[in-house]
Amino acid sequence: MFTSEIKTYTYTNKEIQRVQILRMEDWHHISFFQPAYAEDAFRQLCDLYSNYMVKKYAYVQGTNLLFTLPDDLRLPWTNHPRYGVLYDPLCVVSAMFRDHILLRNKQLIFKNKSTEELYHQLQDRGCIHLASGKLPILSVLPVRKSFGFLSQENKDASMKVNVSFFTMNSLDIGTVYDSLATSIGLCVQRGEILNPPLFDREVFTVDKQGKTAVRRISLKDLDIRIGNKRYRDGENCRILYRPEHSYTPRHGYDLIVVGRQVTAFRRGGGLIPSSGFVIHTDILPELPDTQVRYGGLEDMLFAVQAGNSAVINGIPTNRFLSSFHDLKKPWIPPYPPTLYPLDYARDRAPRIVIGADMQDQPMILWFEGAGKYGYQPGKESCGASLKEAAEICAELGMKNGVHLDGGGSAQILCANKRELLLSDRDPVTYEENERAVVNGLIVQ
Repeated sequence: MFTSEIKTYTYTNKEIQRVQILRMEDWHHISFFQPAYAEDAFRQLCDLYSNYMVKKYAYVQGTNLLFTLPDDLRLPWTNHPRYGVLYDPLCVVSAMFRDHILLRNKQLIFKNKSTEELYHQLQDRGCIHLASGKLPILSVLPVRKSFGFLSQENKDASMKVNVSFFTMNSLDIGTVYDSLATSIGLCVQRGEILNPPLFDREVFTVDKQGKTAVRRISLKDLDIRIGNKRYRDGENCRILYRPEHSYTPRHGYDLIVVGRQVTAFRRGGGLIPSSGFVIHTDILPELPDTQVRYGGLEDMLFAVQAGNSAVINGIPTNRFLSSFHDLKKPWIPPYPPTLYPLDYARDRAPRIVIGADMQDQPMILWFEGAGKYGYQPGKESCGASLKEAAEICAELGMKNGVHLDGGGSAQILCANKRELLLSDRDPVTYEENERAVVNGLIVQ
């Protein structure tokens, strides 16, 4: 079904880079899958905030209030005076916490009893965690139950690899409609759009004749259906998303969409979610259900959108062609992932690249990275810059390819075992810590 080999490259400064290369015969056996939510995933995310993010960036971090919701908690739709009708329970609780919890002298102050009772109820069930930095601000961070561990699912699969970016940093949560562990980027399988495109980033595509390409696919090119209503940009609505816009027009109505769900409905003039988009219309919409369906890519066998391209028509990409948020430009509306490395040639990290060889057959590469808390130069992999990864991909015969989610999420499992090391490793025991992810690719 596939072959796997490990190659070691030596950079000019004598640093080494190990790369795992998978080659497959065709695209028909590759499928997307979402690992089941794991309770450990929430605890791991909380530990990552407390032991790494807040410690490393303490002077730019306030108090982060992370919370998730138990499955048996039932909350009605809420008509909020500022945020509109909220259909997603995470949005309902996020709005409540934002409105009714203050931070004073590093202590939480509750404005009303119902909010305090809900907070302590969630706290007693292990659904709330506080990670405190130095700034006197409170960040409310809802966590979606949409991520789990690749190694714990489909253990008999031939191959598994992580795929999509997802919201992970507090800077990714720009509105009450956003939550951590939200998948970002187009996923298409046999003509079905599993997750919509965002931010006009490059997409790796395989058509039903097996031809591959790197192209751009926008939400504005797709049909969007909610119930029996069809929406298309420029015909009966406007599709608005970041970084083009922060707010919607003050007239008309907004349907706020994240992934495949309408999370809220409101009058125009509000913030656009960081990890979703808005259907803005002048006609009051009927909303029989909140499920969103997408059409227009029925000719695609496979498509995926995440990071910048690596190779286009055999030529390694030598700069950013896609748009990514730059923290040095705060006047531009933020959008995920806000902490993506911006030095194309020098910032090294673990990488995953998916692409095709000159015969349009699948290739997947894992560039092993340095340990999060340090490594031995010349003996362990240091990670690859985007430029270095692109050049190695081209050298190995890749025709077209794009980066998937790298960093601590990067891994390939063959027969449920890894042949390279994860970058999340305990600084004392050196034990690897697998990071939970929102989706993966699988070969059975």
